[in-house]
Amino acid sequence: MKQALQLVMSRQYSPVTLSLNLELLIAKTMNSHLLMGLIVCLTLMLGGCAQLGSFGKQQNYDPSTDRTELLSNINDWQIKGQIAFIQPSKREKASIFWQHGEDNQTLNLTTYLGINVMSLESINGSHQLTIDGKDYQTRNLDQLIWQLTGLTFPSDALTHWIKAVPYSDSDEINLSAESQLPATITSYYNNQQWRVQYSRYQEFQGVQLPTSILIKQQGLTIKLAIRQWQI
Repeated sequence: MKQALQLVMSRQYSPVTLSLNLELLIAKTMNSHLLMGLIVCLTLMLGGCAQLGSFGKQQNYDPSTDRTELLSNINDWQIKGQIAFIQPSKREKASIFWQHGEDNQTLNLTTYLGINVMSLESINGSHQLTIDGKDYQTRNLDQLIWQLTGLTFPSDALTHWIKAVPYSDSDEINLSAESQLPATITSYYNNQQWRVQYSRYQEFQGVQLPTSILIKQQGLTIKLAIRQWQI
């Protein structure tokens, strides 16, 4: 500012011209300082806001709680993959398609040749099960599957475990130290203890969902390999 004034004063100008030049120079200098001041203030304010937002997320975010709350409220989903039932005396494997809604579900098990081995249609707690071309109606799905196949199938609990969320408030969840996602869930269903293990997750539609699940109960092991999720 001082150097600029000296430069103006060193030249020959009429009083009017000199007055106008001085006013313009002062205005430009003041505007320049004002602009720089605004930029500095905005930078500090935005930096402060960014730091506050980041700190707030780190302070309040709980991966296990937030994920459980989100997925527990999602009842409409669909999976495709493979399922295996392993017992000491036999092993059965099938492709699985399972579409689940708020009050309905469709589940199909087929062989690798595409032959349907079991179909399930459920609406409002009423289930129609088709096995070997024969239809069965029931409101107790677990009991009917046991009577027809000899398999213990935790139908209600599995709709929760498959998303890696607890079936009941008493379920015990162990989180992976690395990912903070459920590694195991220990649950009691129909007065029997079940242990669910998760060895792999994948992000589908912005949510981490399990793709490799192992479910154990006494002499039964259920394996699920999921290749496609829709929620």
